Amino acid sequence: MFTLLLSRIKAVQESLPRAQARLADFILNNLSQISSMSVTELAAKTGVSEGTIVNFCQKLGYQGYTDFRLRAAEQAAVTIPDLFYQVTDDDSLESITKKVFQSNITGLEETLRFLDLTALADAINAIHTARRIEIYGVGSSAFVAGEAALKFSKLGYTCIFRGDPHNQAMFAAHLNKNDVAFGVSRSGRTLDIIKALSIAQESGATTIVLTNYSAAPILAVSDIKLITASYDKSFHDEPMASMLGQLSVIQCIFLALALKNGALEYLHKTQVATEDKHC
Repeated sequence: MFTLLLSRIKAVQESLPRAQARLADFILNNLSQISSMSVTELAAKTGVSEGTIVNFCQKLGYQGYTDFRLRAAEQAAVTIPDLFYQVTDDDSLESITKKVFQSNITGLEETLRFLDLTALADAINAIHTARRIEIYGVGSSAFVAGEAALKFSKLGYTCIFRGDPHNQAMFAAHLNKNDVAFGVSRSGRTLDIIKALSIAQESGATTIVLTNYSAAPILAVSDIKLITASYDKSFHDEPMASMLGQLSVIQCIFLALALKNGALEYLHKTQVATEDKHC
């Protein structure tokens, strides 16, 4: 099983300075060796300083290298290599199917472990009390953002999805302290979403971010940070596992909001209103 330790590394990997990125790459590919290596040996093997290693471990939330090495030893025994999930030219349809489903299952399991429930509760409360909610997303993140806007609107919240970067910026400027701006960005590096949230934050709105990376630039303009596990192995350019993790977070918010006073009544009304749309 893909471990929380590796999820933490994946979450910060793209934002690491060169030396730490080299260290992270070595650990990801040689996890089973870490338990038998001293900090001096690891430094020599990766060409980084011992201080860089200690700082890297602390960045991941561990007390130091000793703590990190202990966790690595515990988890190496249950870690399936990334190659297990990667689709190759030699895969049969049965093999592809198993890899895709297992990759998605593992991604959801890791998101469940990784998700900050305090931040999730803060996001739910902010949305529930907001006068207006603007949700921003582009590319594959637009699908998640649009689904969020649809679900929240069903419960009676004034919620609008903005997929056009110009509209995102324009309407973000109209928000105030009673509003919420919710940005969805898998990479956390989408300039249009970062810009829109920055404008919304300057306007006084509460900003929420749903992203896969715990050290992404977008976090600098977010008041509430919802971070899912970064895990897409079956086909790297198609982030299905990541999208499922994000959609699951949206579903959690939706169901929690549905339990708020009066929200279930709104949901019932939307269901009744569309009954004649089905045969």
